[in-house]
Amino acid sequence: MDRNGYPVPQAIFLAGVSRTDNPATLSSFLDSVAFREAIAPFQTSDALYDVAVRSSASVEDSEASSYAGHFASVLGTFTYAQLLGGITRVVESLNDRLSNTKETMAVVIQKRVHPAYSGAAFSSNPVTGARMESVISIIQGSGEALLSGTTAGEDLVLVRSDDVADHVDIPEHASSITDEAIRNVYSVAQTLEKQLGHPVDIEWCIDADGKLYILQLRPVTALVPRHRGVIPIRLANREYILAYVAHHDKVAIRLVAEKANVSISPAYLVVQTAGPADTTPDLSVIQPTDICRGFSVVLIYPRNIGGKVIRHFAQRGKSSQKQAYRTCQRYTIRAYEERDNIEDVVRSIYRQCSEYSWVCITILQEIYQPWLTGVARRIADGYVVEVARGHFVPKGIVPMSRYITSLEGQVAFKEEVVQLEQYEIIDGEVEKKHVGTLVSLTDVEVSTVVDGLRPILDAERKTVEFGLLRDDERNTLTPYLIDLVDDNRGGLLDSELISKGVLSKGVITGRIIDLTGVDMSNESVDKHISMTYQLEMRRRIRDIIYFYARPRTSDFLTLFVGTMRPLLDLHSGKVRFLRTYPSCCGKRGFRR
Repeated sequence: MDRNGYPVPQAIFLAGVSRTDNPATLSSFLDSVAFREAIAPFQTSDALYDVAVRSSASVEDSEASSYAGHFASVLGTFTYAQLLGGITRVVESLNDRLSNTKETMAVVIQKRVHPAYSGAAFSSNPVTGARMESVISIIQGSGEALLSGTTAGEDLVLVRSDDVADHVDIPEHASSITDEAIRNVYSVAQTLEKQLGHPVDIEWCIDADGKLYILQLRPVTALVPRHRGVIPIRLANREYILAYVAHHDKVAIRLVAEKANVSISPAYLVVQTAGPADTTPDLSVIQPTDICRGFSVVLIYPRNIGGKVIRHFAQRGKSSQKQAYRTCQRYTIRAYEERDNIEDVVRSIYRQCSEYSWVCITILQEIYQPWLTGVARRIADGYVVEVARGHFVPKGIVPMSRYITSLEGQVAFKEEVVQLEQYEIIDGEVEKKHVGTLVSLTDVEVSTVVDGLRPILDAERKTVEFGLLRDDERNTLTPYLIDLVDDNRGGLLDSELISKGVLSKGVITGRIIDLTGVDMSNESVDKHISMTYQLEMRRRIRDIIYFYARPRTSDFLTLFVGTMRPLLDLHSGKVRFLRTYPSCCGKRGFRR
């Protein structure tokens, strides 16, 4: 670092010593003329040594673990004998922490800096891996208490602007250290990260004259996943799935389905780390099933880039055909950005992600072409099953045929509809088709749906989104899980209430806003609701009920999640008062 112009204290380095080395060898070297000559520059006028003796263990930073701050450091003004004792103490701290005889402990002896401020700095966020964020810890005076964990410093998160290269605003802080000094620490950390090609953790201090010193430099290895490459999402691979994506809904749902022995499309995690070279793994291990029609490829860590969810469609095989693209909305019809095969898609996502994060995790999910799709949920005395043709059925775009069964799966009530149009994903494009056919299931087929989804319907308090695969040659019907939606309806309804159009119990009051005529299949509803809500808030009217006449499905109101307002639905002459909750509360509930 000194040769590259970084501000470091004068220092010498003692090579690593292991537990199996003869202690006499170290003692003999420390008593040698060569060692006395090496530490002579650290000697004060009164023949004492003003130094910092720091550890540099081989195990201190690895992909498996980090022991930074776990080993001894000795700072002070010492006699020669005390200095030798301090070196021995640092070396022996390896034995205090570890029993592995393969590890070694090297020692760095630095000319001691008497700091006005000290601390640690991470060039990128050490918890999330975000490259746009740096974390700097500050303490007044010496930083040993901070670095050993006995004293808490002040932590600052600096966020680099995405619009202005290398510009960072200094957040407000209680410390008397200047913003210029903080910016200098940040600048050095960023320069080291760029030069070394990985995130760094530095220990720093600033003396009374305002000069910055870098005392130690380590790689931030904890950000590097131990298991990288392609990981099939299976219970058998649970130990390889990183903790911060294990609870992601697209991952968790597959583990839930496998545990319940419910069919679901295969999915894979592609785990990559940023670096100077492309780290895209060999994706040939992903072998599509016979019924695969392509892959949904979604970046799940980080969850978004610049506030945008990164989602693509990939062809099943190699293809040069390009796909249509439209902005993805979670609760409206979505399309996929133009790409072709999964290799191209994964590389594209990696290039976008690596600019923002050191860790890039993408999920690849097989897409099927179902005969019907629908939603199902458990009620007090049975199950409700609703189906229609095409994709996006639960979003309320098309009417659905409804079936209510007993707990044994026997159909007790049915209300079938003629579907005039349907929406499907064809090679990544959303296509609208005019059909004009009756959507109908036999009693046996309804029972097959209930039996296939029963383990999850009974165990999970959720609405199940599912697809139906029909094989006419084999005369089979297979329901498979697509999604799970939390069902917060204030208690299970029974078949009588549901057959009357009740979605959930409750009472609301408020001013009605008529949304009839608003196109619910695109962004216009968001704009309409947002503008209406802002206007009404200016008038200090807090309770607003949105009114709309549309097809009735048990889950279509997810369109309104995030509006924080009620909805009044009119269908077939029946009035139902429905209330939605903001997505930030984690609820998708309705009240009558």
